[in-house]
Amino acid sequence: MLLPVDADLFALGLTGVALFGTIAYLVRGGRLFWVVVGGGVMAAVFAVLAVLTISFSCQVIRVTGDGSPHAARSMLVLSTTIEVNGKDTELSSSGMRTIVVNETGRTLRIRAAIYSESSNGPAPPPDVVIEPFGVAHLADHIGHVGPDDPLPSEVSSHASSTIERWLTW
Repeated sequence: MLLPVDADLFALGLTGVALFGTIAYLVRGGRLFWVVVGGGVMAAVFAVLAVLTISFSCQVIRVTGDGSPHAARSMLVLSTTIEVNGKDTELSSSGMRTIVVNETGRTLRIRAAIYSESSNGPAPPPDVVIEPFGVAHLADHIGHVGPDDPLPSEVSSHASSTIERWLTW
């Protein structure tokens, strides 16, 4: 099932609202048993939904349009089937962080850059090429999408080295 990008934040927000409402009612001396039980059950249900959404989901980037391609992000929970160039394609979020669906006649490229404190750090991984009307399953997150959002010249990070990825065409 494809969901909006911020669906996990929405589920977590509902959980917080349910918990806050239940705790506020109890602190203010509420004695209505069913309101407290209902709030607790609602909070538990939303917490389970939030955990499932975060655990069994991945980001999907669909690139469409031939003249000037456009990328749209969404979130995939478990699996779904979409049509790419007249063929049904199965997408599954198991073990993946990002799935790129190329619905254009262009070749897409995922470039990576390593930002390291030392000059003799590891070499950047090779580019990933996604053929026209192809699908790529990645275990990594893509932070930059499109020619208008290139890799930065430097990043600030608490780690000794950071890898940034860029999907471009």
